[in-house]
Amino acid sequence: KSLYSVLKTHGKSLNLSLPVKTEKNDWWPAYDYATLGANCDFVVLMAYDKDPSTPGPQSGIDWVEEVVDYAIARIPAEKVVLGIGNYGYDWAQGRRRGSVIPENNGATYLLFADELSKEYGLKLNLDQKSGLLFGKYTDWDGVTHEIWMESQYSVDAKAKLAIRKGLKGVALWRLGFSTPSFWDSLLQNFQPIKY
Repeated sequence: KSLYSVLKTHGKSLNLSLPVKTEKNDWWPAYDYATLGANCDFVVLMAYDKDPSTPGPQSGIDWVEEVVDYAIARIPAEKVVLGIGNYGYDWAQGRRRGSVIPENNGATYLLFADELSKEYGLKLNLDQKSGLLFGKYTDWDGVTHEIWMESQYSVDAKAKLAIRKGLKGVALWRLGFSTPSFWDSLLQNFQPIKY
């Protein structure tokens, strides 16, 4: 409270990034949303990485809506920014945690998926419930992989969710992984504001 008060008297703002919660799962009990929301200018909900230890959608639209509903029940919607992760995960069978599909020699996750398609025959499908792309492939060592990643559809749906719920806007995690379709989805829904 005192930090926020001091910053405000000096014309500064205080913005927080928060790990997410839902009514079903309060993974982070130390983060009191109501108190934190009352003592900052806005919060960014890190609505990605639901459970990287388990193959499946990490930021499905259905789960993101639960996250947003939990937050806006405790923080005014106009102070909430929806964080969108623009990447995917590749789980190799027998490994405990998925690997983030990173810039592969400078490539975005969708270009990486294109490489996997050419190399191993990966076919991506749209999961209707989550809005994410998913697929399986077997590498040259015989290891089966399962991939889940953002899609243009999921990004568009999350942008529309932010608008429908009256949120302040969206934020990205992280620059460098995005594709033109990712930006197109955001720009169709928002006018960029630089902070």
